[in-house]
Amino acid sequence: MIGKVLCVRMDDELYDAGRIDSSTLEPVGRMAGQMYTKPLADTFELTRKR
Repeated sequence: MIGKVLCVRMDDELYDAGRIDSSTLEPVGRMAGQMYTKPLADTFELTRKR
């Protein structure tokens, strides 16, 4: 799927000097299955409830 971002909303505390402060945001990336990752960190597994 390909999309176009039309609007972004964020807390003002996350925005610093024209950029998003990723250390404050603490983003998490979704991988395959139940695996997730954090930037510049190891992967971890999060078991979903059924």
